[in-house]
Amino acid sequence: MNNFFDIFQLDKTFDINYNILEKNYRNLASQYHPDRTTMLSAFEQRQQMMLFTTINQAYETLKNPLSRANYLLKLNGIDADEKHTNIDSDFLIQQMQWHEELETAQTTEEYKSINNKILMEKQEIINKLTDDFAKSNYNSALENFQRARFIYKLLEEINNKLE
Repeated sequence: MNNFFDIFQLDKTFDINYNILEKNYRNLASQYHPDRTTMLSAFEQRQQMMLFTTINQAYETLKNPLSRANYLLKLNGIDADEKHTNIDSDFLIQQMQWHEELETAQTTEEYKSINNKILMEKQEIINKLTDDFAKSNYNSALENFQRARFIYKLLEEINNKLE
């Protein structure tokens, strides 16, 4: 198994088939679950446990678009955590506006309205990432990943306020 995509027999693309991911995950998790190793030697049990852990890590990485984008960037030699990109000024201004709206929001309806705006932006960025990776445009993918990272954090902040 060379990479997480190979584990689940998926093409190495951003736009994955979630049904195949889920089906193959369930099959592998069932096959390699530690409960099925009781008859094996201690060494074989450790090997199975390491494989089971890798399967879970791969599944968690691929099912989340942000994690999947980061993983694809790493597979293509780009460490998004180290490389800082120049995010355009329009997006920076938009970030400030969203933060300002969040600071002044007082009602659940206001938070939900902001949340809906940001969810639409999230979908646009996911679409851009899909296109970037399909075209092997990794510089653009890195920029859109950085935008997506901000949006995911902002959505998490809103969800925390709505709880």
